[in-house]
Amino acid sequence: MQGCCVEPQLNARYSDYLAEYLRSGFSVRQIGNSCNTVANGLEQMMTLSILVIGAWTVMNNTDFTIGMLVAFQMFASRLSQPMLRLVGLWQQFQQANLSVQRMGDIMNAAIISPAEPYSILPTWQRVLLGLQPLTTTAYSLRVLREGKGQIDIDQLSFRYADNLPFLYEGFNLRVAPGKVIAIMGPSGSGKSTLTKLLQGFYQPAGGIIKIDGNDIRYLSANELRHYFGVVPQETILFSGTLYDNLLMANPHATFDQVVHACKMAEMHSSIEALPQGYQTEIGERGVGLSGGQKQRIAIARALIKQPKILIFDEATSSLDATTAEQSEFHTISSLHLEIVVDSPTLAVLRRHHQPAQRQSDDDVHHPCDAEESAGGRDRADRAGVAECGGDSGYEARGNAQAGG
Repeated sequence: MQGCCVEPQLNARYSDYLAEYLRSGFSVRQIGNSCNTVANGLEQMMTLSILVIGAWTVMNNTDFTIGMLVAFQMFASRLSQPMLRLVGLWQQFQQANLSVQRMGDIMNAAIISPAEPYSILPTWQRVLLGLQPLTTTAYSLRVLREGKGQIDIDQLSFRYADNLPFLYEGFNLRVAPGKVIAIMGPSGSGKSTLTKLLQGFYQPAGGIIKIDGNDIRYLSANELRHYFGVVPQETILFSGTLYDNLLMANPHATFDQVVHACKMAEMHSSIEALPQGYQTEIGERGVGLSGGQKQRIAIARALIKQPKILIFDEATSSLDATTAEQSEFHTISSLHLEIVVDSPTLAVLRRHHQPAQRQSDDDVHHPCDAEESAGGRDRADRAGVAECGGDSGYEARGNAQAGG
């Protein structure tokens, strides 16, 4: 904000919001005071009316005595105070009712929504609720336990809105377990969108995405995303120790596993150089760490999760070229020799201008290879991938051996 010199505009906007809030609060207070004033006025009017009518009745020589008047006045005063308290309680009840309604809107929200097409319920609970066929349950659970991370995309179509062109249309891709592929393209070409489709954050307009032969629509969100370890472009860290941030991906990981992952991410020596090591406190969003250190922490956190599929979404953009290449190359090479991680499938997303130390020599995939039948390339053109490997498209290369 200071660099863009927008403090005056933001200050004026904040002042407007604050003034509106104060006006609303003042209006609410005025209404409350008016209600209290009316209630107190009614109480005084009731007392005065009882005294006037009672005195007139006694003076007219009726059977109504002064003692009866005093007793009636005492009973009336005992009744008026609870009535006034009920008025105050009614105001509090209205406020509580609004709060409960707002909370109910959140708690009663549908589990399946356009923004979250997959259920957050485990597979067995979905079967009990009738949301998933029983015939797919045993297979899904076996896949979760024994899967290796194979990706199959068949005739995938996706666009962000109905009035926008298709980003993907008729897109096919198959990635075998243990493969390393690099998806290259300019910013905004849909590299990160593909990873979000795989994880179920976006719902495709058509086509099928399968992980280990299992349609991801039959997996809950947690089951599906358990497959993936993603290193995003922007690392999100929370206030706390470095060790706590690393354990978020796998709370059951041992200290040796954490250290091993940090060594693979070229971060262990930097952490050991800190005064408190892994117990060093950091601020919200990683305050106290450099951009490169935060990205190395994100890489280590993804490795601690021990995923079947590991995705680098321009994860080394904050590192210098030499360190970025060493980090990627060392991490990928280590993964192919690591038994604990079980040879995951690895996808590296990068822009065209980024250096590439590894050269792919087999298993080449292009989005334009989406069944080049009757206008298949035309559909790819509309999706923004007209020239595969060119300035407007992707280069997706696979390599069976890291560094090959």
